[in-house]
Amino acid sequence: MITPRSRVLSFSMIVYRLTSRGSSNRPSKPVVVRHVHNILRNRFYLGLFTWGGVEYRGTHEQLVSIETFATVQAIMASRRQVGEKPRKHPHYLKGTIFCARCGSRMLFSQNRGRHGTLYDYFTCIGRHNRRNNCDLPHIPVAVVEEAIATYYDTFVLSPDVAAGIHDCLMKVAHKRYASINRVAKRERKRILDLEQERRKLLQAHLAGAVPLDLLKEHQDRITAELANAGAALANTEVHWETVEANLQAALGLATRFGEAYRRASPTVRRHFNQAVLEWVRIDVDGEITQVELAQPFKILLDEDLPSRLAHEMENPGSFNRGRGSNMDL
Repeated sequence: MITPRSRVLSFSMIVYRLTSRGSSNRPSKPVVVRHVHNILRNRFYLGLFTWGGVEYRGTHEQLVSIETFATVQAIMASRRQVGEKPRKHPHYLKGTIFCARCGSRMLFSQNRGRHGTLYDYFTCIGRHNRRNNCDLPHIPVAVVEEAIATYYDTFVLSPDVAAGIHDCLMKVAHKRYASINRVAKRERKRILDLEQERRKLLQAHLAGAVPLDLLKEHQDRITAELANAGAALANTEVHWETVEANLQAALGLATRFGEAYRRASPTVRRHFNQAVLEWVRIDVDGEITQVELAQPFKILLDEDLPSRLAHEMENPGSFNRGRGSNMDL
């Protein structure tokens, strides 16, 4: 079966094998991702070309539809991170654990012993910076790591609750899909109407009815509206096999959270902690004195969840009625 991941891998292999056209002065080189981005942004493949800052309809064949092109531009724009560099985190628990005594953030530090050995510790930043009279001693990092992993062992979602969540979410998803279809139909029509408006403006310009500066202004507006319509259209795509697979994987993970956490890499553990925990207060010897869970996990561990799910199945939309938007699963 072809999955989104396999498509990405196949595309990556194709890009890896592509090379630029060489010449007598310049040898061919492998095509990099930047070149692919330039190709995907090139409106030439819509059958258009630009001259003097204005787009014209060319005589060459249009290779891609305006709906597909607009959707691709929206997806690329949403994933673009211009100028951003990945931040380095010295430890995956940074930002998650806090001092149980004064509430300050815990600082990761490495201290060198008399024989040159490095020892990793978490230190109360309030005590470290002498902001207060906190007396929490340094806590070895390994002790804190084990305390958090042990805490995750207490996360138990019963198979019955997991099955109820699955049925409820799939029912709600299919119900919402009907409205999503209406949005998709509207945005496709919007894209086609905008492209038709572009053609009419160009024809009017060529006939002398629309000056060049006004044509450019309208073309810029239409380009922006096409991007918005493409973004809206991209958000309406629903691949039910992927939805089902992801939901099953997530619920399977929720029934063995501690095991998954212990097997995870530091990077994945960091994502775990950011998704599940608002903060954890740690005392000496790694004792966890208080935990604040992220909102979705407060719901999952709610003892009334099974009865609330059963009520939701009978009364769709009642699950979060009156409970605030942050409770939305």
